[in-house]
Amino acid sequence: MNIQIIWEKYNQRLKSYIILQTKDDVLADDLLQEVYLKVDKGLGSIKDDQRISSWLYQVTKNVIIDHYRANKKVHHEYRDELFVDPTPNISNHPSQQLSDCLLPIIKELPEDYREAVYLSEIKCHSQKEVAKMIGLSYSGAKSKIQRGRLMIKKLLTSCCSIELNSKNSIVDFEKNTNTKDYCK
Repeated sequence: MNIQIIWEKYNQRLKSYIILQTKDDVLADDLLQEVYLKVDKGLGSIKDDQRISSWLYQVTKNVIIDHYRANKKVHHEYRDELFVDPTPNISNHPSQQLSDCLLPIIKELPEDYREAVYLSEIKCHSQKEVAKMIGLSYSGAKSKIQRGRLMIKKLLTSCCSIELNSKNSIVDFEKNTNTKDYCK
């Protein structure tokens, strides 16, 4: 993968990530340029194109940390918790894009799981509320929801290659060539 392709594919995502961390659009542009200088230098070290997204986010995170260290604006220890992935309310973030696929996948679940997962994940009801709504015990509803989530994960990973960070947050995904209706 060359720098131009990386720029076209990841520019907006990385900029959104930097803005979330710095809360400064102008600084984000400067740091993004620094990221691409480092990417250009280190691109030859990447052997597996499928790992490029994780590597880009790590480089970006390091550039942000280096900026704050150099300017001594942050005096605390840097930890992964300080640098979370972009939130789902950013429309170009992978987790937001994948959320558009959830409803068709939920419709593929067996009926007894479908209702529990729909109420919990789409309608945002607590598991206790779901239990009352569908007439199950709390542990029964919790079990249905957890098993339904596992089924969704299986169906989703049959449609897409999903890349997660160390906190199991979605960093990137790519749709597989699949003929299933729910994958489109």
